[in-house]
Amino acid sequence: MKTTQATLFAVLTLLAGGAGGYLLKAQQSQPTAADVVFAQDMMTHHSQAVDMANRIYVRLLAEQKLSQQDEFMKYLSYDIITSQSNQNGQMLGWLSLWNKPATNPSPMDMQAMGMATPEQVAALSSLPLNEAKTSFLQLMIRHHQGGVMMAEDALKSARTDVVKNMAQRVVQAQTSEIEGMKSMLEKLNAEPLPDLEDMPGMEHGH
Repeated sequence: MKTTQATLFAVLTLLAGGAGGYLLKAQQSQPTAADVVFAQDMMTHHSQAVDMANRIYVRLLAEQKLSQQDEFMKYLSYDIITSQSNQNGQMLGWLSLWNKPATNPSPMDMQAMGMATPEQVAALSSLPLNEAKTSFLQLMIRHHQGGVMMAEDALKSARTDVVKNMAQRVVQAQTSEIEGMKSMLEKLNAEPLPDLEDMPGMEHGH
């Protein structure tokens, strides 16, 4: 039995991108529905951000000469890919320890949480590059706004330290990135989409 537990812990640590400390804390926590739903829905939210960032990163990587702003966009997209993939690994680890599924059987309206449509995501690979860059920034700003709303809700309603710590990091990182992306849009002579409005009475664990 001890060997089985040790093996499970090793696998979960690998899934969590080596974040064993977060798994230990999650194992010691008693999550509420709010904690579980945050992890499930944020994994879905993060996965689309990683997809969008990867599409623009691959295209910029293929360009031989990049402007300073394009270099920054390449760095930003790579950071989104790596940081949010790592966070998804951590959240998958928590859900496994909590014996909960990786996906929410009753997910919130993810488009209301700033997610792009499948068609908008796919277009990032086919639009002319300059149009794709503008669209990426517009979509990712809206996407981040939704992520911040989800994280702020978790800070109010979640119980576990691992979820609260993750939510705080999401709020800080994505709020900063939103401002940076708005500045990049200005340099492209483009406007952001209208700010995402709060969903009335939004609650994790709905």
